Amino acid sequence: MAFVRNDGVKGESSLILADPSGAHETHLATRRIGNDIGPFDLPSWAPDGRTITVSVADPASDGLYIHLLNVSVRDGSATSFSPVHWRSLNDTRWLPDGSGMLIAAQERSGAPQQIYWNAEGSGEVRKITGDVNSYLSLSVGSDSRSFLAVQSDINVNVWVGPGNDPDAAVQVTSGRMDGIGGLAWTTDGRIVYQGNVGDSYQIWMVNADGSAAHQVTNDRYFHTHPAVCESGHSIVFESDPTGLQHLFKTDLDGNNLTQITSGAGEGSPSCRMQSGDVVFSGTDPNRHTLLYKMELGGASPVALSDQLLVSKPVYSPDGTCILASLMDPKTGTVKGSLVPASGGAPRYSRDIPSTLDPMTVVGWMADGGSFAALDDRSGIRNLWTFPFDGSPGKQITHFQRSEIHGFAWSPDGKRIALSRGPIEQNVVLIKTGS
Repeated sequence: MAFVRNDGVKGESSLILADPSGAHETHLATRRIGNDIGPFDLPSWAPDGRTITVSVADPASDGLYIHLLNVSVRDGSATSFSPVHWRSLNDTRWLPDGSGMLIAAQERSGAPQQIYWNAEGSGEVRKITGDVNSYLSLSVGSDSRSFLAVQSDINVNVWVGPGNDPDAAVQVTSGRMDGIGGLAWTTDGRIVYQGNVGDSYQIWMVNADGSAAHQVTNDRYFHTHPAVCESGHSIVFESDPTGLQHLFKTDLDGNNLTQITSGAGEGSPSCRMQSGDVVFSGTDPNRHTLLYKMELGGASPVALSDQLLVSKPVYSPDGTCILASLMDPKTGTVKGSLVPASGGAPRYSRDIPSTLDPMTVVGWMADGGSFAALDDRSGIRNLWTFPFDGSPGKQITHFQRSEIHGFAWSPDGKRIALSRGPIEQNVVLIKTGS
């Protein structure tokens, strides 16, 4: 069997062969990984057993990072499967007759993931599905003409409710993926969020009652993770118009768009509302993802910690520290940590509950004495608070369906915005040809 093992500390991804028991491992191929260079993924054996096809991500000026490589089982050498590149890729399967591969992928930013056929060495792609749903896992029949796929129907929107009673939130937008890529409040009570309309991920803004929804950005690029900055006068967000993620800043009305970072890959900004500081994830010269800070006035970014950044960083309400999941590069241990805004060793660390994804969205409670995170111990992801004094966590939303994907409290703590909605998945049988 073939599988992938990634080492975030070393910054390496390995394609490994082993017998069915998992013993007698052979490291077939290894590649360096970083913010813009992705690991081996989705290994698929060719029908002749001589090669294993894997997906990888490499920098691309058009944003089509993902492509396929054939890795030789004999010597581990890698060659291109085809010249076709993708925006994202969910699954691949060789057809048993060797005529090509089925690929569940995204052609461009904002478009739903569809199923395609691509022959080895060919730039020709045949689109097999074409609807508003996305397709995930694939399984191919022995006749090479029928296959199963997981079909995903996403209906996520922005909801707003009282800050002390999030269960009472009501839906205020009517998109399909509103807020999945982040949401934030302005100082005058509006909500900034990532939306997808017309197969395009843009930054949007809406009043708390759902009125006056409009795009802040309006282009063909992928924009995500908005943060309201500079005392509510600007929005900082992540985008990749040149093929590599950087941070950009714009006025609330979409004017004066400016790129503000230009390193080896930056994202997930969080601003100290009372000043011009922004913290974010950045890539150091060793291709490690670290916590960085910079002044929006133009000063160079400075790393705040030598530990590896795992989650989106979030400034505390008083701006004195940053909450983030950090990994010790020596032990690989991940802990929820508070890093001083001036940098240095964490002033607080705690183990992360097993029901909480260390990469999940986190936020601060208004009093600064606890943090909130999405925890799935109730069966679906709900909001829980976790005091910094180590006392037990407390569930604050109690949804039984239509789980939460993101959240943000208003600056005064009186209201909360949720990105919430169902992602329904079904197995479908698709047949091609006769």
